[in-house]
Parts: sequence; C-alpha cells; structure tokens
Amino acid sequence: METPRAMKKRRIVAACMKTTAAYRVIGDLPRAWSPRMVARVEHQHSPFARRWADEAPARRDCRIARAVRVRGVPSPTPGSASEPVSATAPALAACGDEAPSPDAPVYAFFTCAADSVEARPVARPAQAADSESRLEAALSGLLGGPTADEQAAGYFSFFSEETELALNAVTIEPDGTAIVELEDIRGLIPNASSSAGSELLLAQLNATVFQVEEVTGVEYRIDGSCEAFWEWLQRSCEIVPRP
Repeated sequence: METPRAMKKRRIVAACMKTTAAYRVIGDLPRAWSPRMVARVEHQHSPFARRWADEAPARRDCRIARAVRVRGVPSPTPGSASEPVSATAPALAACGDEAPSPDAPVYAFFTCAADSVEARPVARPAQAADSESRLEAALSGLLGGPTADEQAAGYFSFFSEETELALNAVTIEPDGTAIVELEDIRGLIPNASSSAGSELLLAQLNATVFQVEEVTGVEYRIDGSCEAFWEWLQRSCEIVPRP
C-alpha cells in the first residue's frame, strides 16, 4: 500500500506528464524529451509501483520541457508530432523588464536580487481555469524556483528544485481565505528565518497568491500548523490580508 507521500509524488509526476504530453517535440529538443520521458508519457497508465528515484529523470525533463514551452516554443499540430520544430526561443527579458501578459496562464513571482522584496512575474503553465487549480499551479511554479535561464536573467528565490514538491494542498474558503499547506521546508531554507529573508520569502509567496482575484487573505501552514510556519519566520500566526 502506498504511503501518502508516495501517492503525492506519483500524482505530481502524472500531472506533469499530462501537462507536457501535448507539447512533445521531436528532433530539436533532445534534452527536453529523453527516451525515459517519452516512455513515461506513452505508458502513464502502467502500474505505479516504480520507485521515486526512477522518476527523477522524468521529473527533470518535465521541468526542462515546461520551461522551454513557456518561453515560446510552439507545440506541434495534430498529426505532425514527427515534424522537427525549431528550438529557438526568444531571449528571456532581464529581471524587472518582464511585463505581465493577459495571455499567460499564471505567474510565479521572484525578486531581482537577494536583498530585494519587489516581486516580479514569470509565466508558468496552468491547465484549469478554476481559482484553486490556478493558485496551485502558480505556487507549484514558485516552489520549483527560477529556471537556469531565469537565474541568468537575474531572478532570485530561496525556492529551488529541492522545494518543488513541498506544496501539500491549496484550498480557497468561501470567505476568500486561501489555505496553503506546505511540507516542512525549514531545513531547506535556513535564511528565511532572518528579518530580511522572511520579508523576501513572504514577498514572493504573497505576490504569487494574490494574483488570484478571488483570494482575500492567505494562511500559510507547515505540516498543518500555522504556528509552525510563522515561528520559522520569528512571527506569530496570522492570516495575511490582500494588500
């Protein structure tokens, strides 16, 4: 019987494969689609008894494919999956120059420096239009951290590949309060407990959460505890109101 953690990881891998399957590109993107990744997509209904370690390459390739697609590589048209598609993507704007676009599904918000609290948007993919799904996609994009290209363009975050699976659940209550449930990431981001570090982390989290118009406030939790989250930042439990 699967543990809750194993079930969560399987769900994330399956969702990632479904998200990128429609954008499969052959020939010009060998790094984005390894044979292992193609096999995962083509056999996503196979038994789920594989170890998470075996899924790591698929997870990595999924991140690469997602980042490339967001940057503008077109998806293949139906019936032309074998047609080579140019992998040339437009240059990523320098941090601070990226303007929000109404065509982007959702955004993750990063800062332009380790000492800045002004969060800047970077587009991330989202499949569903409902508020909770959009919020989950945005937070998952944030927790995965900036891509290598985004880092080169100046985007900064404490979040990285080490924290990309840290989102346990997202709900939006009838009064508009979002409940964001995180795994215990305190050991992965020790700098967040400083005054400047907590301000930076909250700036990125809050900007990402409040892009969803229905959200009027947000409560962050670690392993189900609001107190644990805020004690980590040397503060008291609170519901953050919309600015």
